[in-house]
Amino acid sequence: MGTRRKKTYEYAIDAIKDLLIRGEICEGEKLPNQVEFARQLGVSRLCLREALTELESIGVIEQKPKRGTIIVSGDPSKWVPPVEAPLISDADALYELIESRKVIEVAITKQAAINITDDQLDQLEKIITQMMVFHVNGDESEYSKIDMEFHLIIAQAANNRYLLNMYMTTVVLMEKLINEINQNIPDIIKNSKRTHQKIYESLKVRDQKMAAKWTKVHIDRVWEYYTKYYLKESD
Repeated sequence: MGTRRKKTYEYAIDAIKDLLIRGEICEGEKLPNQVEFARQLGVSRLCLREALTELESIGVIEQKPKRGTIIVSGDPSKWVPPVEAPLISDADALYELIESRKVIEVAITKQAAINITDDQLDQLEKIITQMMVFHVNGDESEYSKIDMEFHLIIAQAANNRYLLNMYMTTVVLMEKLINEINQNIPDIIKNSKRTHQKIYESLKVRDQKMAAKWTKVHIDRVWEYYTKYYLKESD
């Protein structure tokens, strides 16, 4: 069995650990803003955001609106990530994963409708605009990246570390499937863009019921497209 290849955000986590070990940052300190800190670490802002989300899920940092990001555990040797679920190998398991994602993200979106900040809403609006550009240009790869970023921002906006941790567990497994579907299935990006817009609009007016409804519709369509274009081919 080969060595697992590191994810990009794990290099950012290693860089943050090095800063702690060298004493350049300490427990209880506030980290620089994400734009400045990403530049300091030599990573993209998205990569840094993924690293911070992972660290928050294991209780290493706290991210609070208007307060910034605070280090709450300054000993990197105690940074133990959650155990990853096994890889999906059959249709039944994949269905269970998508169902799990639906339950988790519907709960997350309802909480986000209460707790989301104006800054997070602005970020979602910018992503919606980028989605339109990537859709027109036929850039499925970049569309998939900001698709993941869209849902990550909502998961963070729920302001619940346990929900965020559950979300990160499912999304790691979903990532490959989402990339594959976006690149290979006709019209999915057009429909996906519409449901993302509806989710954003519901969050903007703090409508929990509609936000949950459109999240459910969005995830149900992932399974619908998968069964239509993939399971049929394997019959």
